[in-house]
Amino acid sequence: MGKLKKRSKLSQQRRKQNQLLPGDNKSNKKLENKEVQKITPLISQLSASATNDRSIALSTILLLCDNDPQSRKLFLKNNLVKILLTKLIHDESDEIVVDAYGLLRNLIIEEGYDLSVHLWRSDIWTALEADFKKAMQSLPHINDEKVSSTRKALLIDYIDNLISCLGSLSTEVSIQLFDENILPKLQQSGILKFIFELIEKRVSNKLTLTALEFLYDLSTLSFHFIELFANEPSAIELLSNIEDSTLSVLSQVYLVGLKFQIMEFKGELTDAKSDDVLIDSILGKLDSLYKAKVDLKTTVEQLDAPLNPKPTKEEENALRQAKNNFKLIDLLLDLYTTIIEVKGEQQVVSPSSVSKETKQRLSAFFSTGLAPFLSDLITTNFKNSKILVCLNNLSLYLSSLDLVDESYITFLTQVGSVIAKDFNETLAATVGDDVNLDTISDELNFLLFYDQAQGKISADAKLVSLLITLSNAIDFNNHEANQIIQFSTVLISYLTLIGKGCDSIDTTQEISKFIVDTQLLGPIKLYKSFRNTSELHKKFKFLVEYTLLNSINAIFEMFDDDYPYNRPVFHEGGLLKIHQVQED
Repeated sequence: MGKLKKRSKLSQQRRKQNQLLPGDNKSNKKLENKEVQKITPLISQLSASATNDRSIALSTILLLCDNDPQSRKLFLKNNLVKILLTKLIHDESDEIVVDAYGLLRNLIIEEGYDLSVHLWRSDIWTALEADFKKAMQSLPHINDEKVSSTRKALLIDYIDNLISCLGSLSTEVSIQLFDENILPKLQQSGILKFIFELIEKRVSNKLTLTALEFLYDLSTLSFHFIELFANEPSAIELLSNIEDSTLSVLSQVYLVGLKFQIMEFKGELTDAKSDDVLIDSILGKLDSLYKAKVDLKTTVEQLDAPLNPKPTKEEENALRQAKNNFKLIDLLLDLYTTIIEVKGEQQVVSPSSVSKETKQRLSAFFSTGLAPFLSDLITTNFKNSKILVCLNNLSLYLSSLDLVDESYITFLTQVGSVIAKDFNETLAATVGDDVNLDTISDELNFLLFYDQAQGKISADAKLVSLLITLSNAIDFNNHEANQIIQFSTVLISYLTLIGKGCDSIDTTQEISKFIVDTQLLGPIKLYKSFRNTSELHKKFKFLVEYTLLNSINAIFEMFDDDYPYNRPVFHEGGLLKIHQVQED
């Protein structure tokens, strides 16, 4: 089953959450000089002697970096990170320090792994540890009589940005770096204990939510962290709050997610009693929270609305709620997908461990609870790539139990019209290699399953040509090897299905030629261009092997019987001469 992509998870979240951005600028090079003229004074102003000047410049930069990718890149080119690390997070003004950490957090989320590693090598940990110590010393005095409401709010924002910055950094670096360096430091410094205490003491709803998000994200990232968490007495006590309705709905969902992570870690998902807990206390709880708290239509309208530079207080609150709803739905998709995957793998490895009653209860929830949830997201144009991953996992799981019936195919037909439309528009608008391979692969997986389930081909010759054109345009150097492997695998499977059942000799011939020339002979040529397999695997992993295996299987699949297209395509079309082409 398809796994969620953990790399750049936070970046994906912010891009999807920020649906207020203007359209991509198509003339970046023409505008760059003009943008530099705007950016240079702001960078200079960060070193101004007047606190107010530094604050205004920092606020402006934060806004530009959040809403304009081109400006963000130019700021990074002009030493913004260096200024943040060497000056602004050490500024004499507390307000500037808070905003500087907020900007750092956002930059980590947007720029991902490379910036995170750079920050770690630049010893950001020393600054984070020192500032967390200040926060730990200040927090006990937050309710002192002499502390104004403004100072209280500033301290909460300070702690919030510190935790978010550390959390973003932890999830973007490699797992090895986190396990070997960051996790031990979290324990030794007392930061992890401090984050637990924030939840226990309920200092503020904002900090409770940020702390729970931090713990949940790390629990999905690191086995060592979840092992530590599962054996921490404070964590077990924390999970007892799962039914506390005074917590925000998002906080409650994070608690449900943490409970599931611990159940999985402890192997508590393999007996009837734990399955009841899974269905009632986890799936049922998630479903009830969503239905009671989220107005999907209003959420989508808010996220899709044009950016208002001067919103009213009411508009700010509505947008904030919509963003929280986005995070809630994103988290639900994450959890549903993982639960389906865990139960699906359990069904494959040990079919007898899942009782008939559990299968029936799970399939009932997935069909009557999850399927309508996904349908609503798709038909209201809620933008999140995890929807398709979850839907594809659901389809595979129900198929493994032989539970894909007419009602489920009807559901697939309803959402399929929207997905197919988006897919065709994406392909038609794709220029060269400018494409999101993950999204295309997920859409292809859906179309492949849908056509197999309904027993007929929905694609036409035009779509086949577009897919082949797209595949031929992909530059291996612009994508991760795993992305290309995933795309190539599902593309070959989908084209094979079309070629075998389309009733068009011309289309079958076009597909056969593509598979042989590009997916079979192409990888062989690529293999020969490397001096040894070590160099090949270092750059492309096992792309060549996977593609060759898939292509050979596709040829056998398409010509495994006496079909009407065999003679014109296989014999007269020259597929028997593959070895001659290879020798040439």
